[in-house]
Amino acid sequence: PAPQANPQPAPPAGIAAPAIRAEIVPDRTQIAKFPDLSGYGVEANDFEQKSLAICVALERLSYQTQAEAKTVKKQLTQGQALLRQVKREVSAVIQSINAAYQNKKAEVGTSFGSAVARGLFGGRTVGRYNAAVKQDLRNSQWQMVVPYKVVKEAIERRVFAISQIKDEIDRYLLSN
Repeated sequence: PAPQANPQPAPPAGIAAPAIRAEIVPDRTQIAKFPDLSGYGVEANDFEQKSLAICVALERLSYQTQAEAKTVKKQLTQGQALLRQVKREVSAVIQSINAAYQNKKAEVGTSFGSAVARGLFGGRTVGRYNAAVKQDLRNSQWQMVVPYKVVKEAIERRVFAISQIKDEIDRYLLSN
């Protein structure tokens, strides 16, 4: 006979995504099929899709016995590790963006043309111009980093939600 799926509770807040079901093997142990994360790019949206794909794989897990609960907890731990890996990738992209803008800000006002402009227009005027250019660079940097920070916070919320589910499983295991 074919294995029967257990009735599924609603997914916790912060873990909502398109329906992809984890496979249920005949001994009633559920195994989450984690997606291949290598085919994604480095845009903020790509990182969001990676984290959602991991959560989708965990979404349908349920348990009725202690053995199933232990298996589900291991799967959740593995999912958390994958989410943390994606979060580290997001942090690396943020760091590279910050480094690139830091170099651009350091170059403002150091060219030969800036020295000539200082002689023609005065140091105060060129200083104001350089300050405005640096402020524009900071604003541009902030606009580049914000989507990645939003994704990073979403991943943190998902990791926390999985931790809460693991705590529920621990309470279940202690009570039985």
